[in-house]
Amino acid sequence: MDNKKIAKELVKLAKELIARPNLAMISDLDNMEAYFIADARDAKDSIDKKVYESTTEMDDTITMGKIVGTPANYLSSDDKRNYRKHGIGKKFEI
Repeated sequence: MDNKKIAKELVKLAKELIARPNLAMISDLDNMEAYFIADARDAKDSIDKKVYESTTEMDDTITMGKIVGTPANYLSSDDKRNYRKHGIGKKFEI
C-alpha cells in the first residue's frame, strides 16, 4: 500500500473515531481477547460495563483486575487496525 493510500485510510479512521467520542477498547488480559464498545449497554458483562463507564468518564485507561479499558484517544496503530477489521462488539485475540 502506498503512502497516499495509507494517509487516506488514516484520515477516514480518524473521522470515524471522532464520530464515536465514547469508543473504547475493552481487553481481557486473562483470556487475551478484546473488543470495541461505544455504549455501556453493549458490554459483555457487569465488570466490562464498569470499566467502560470509568474509561469514558475519566477519558483515561482504567484497569479492574485483568480487564483494561482504553479510550479512543489512547488507541495504538495496531488497535486502530483491529477496530477497522473487527468493528464494534466483535471479540478478537490480542
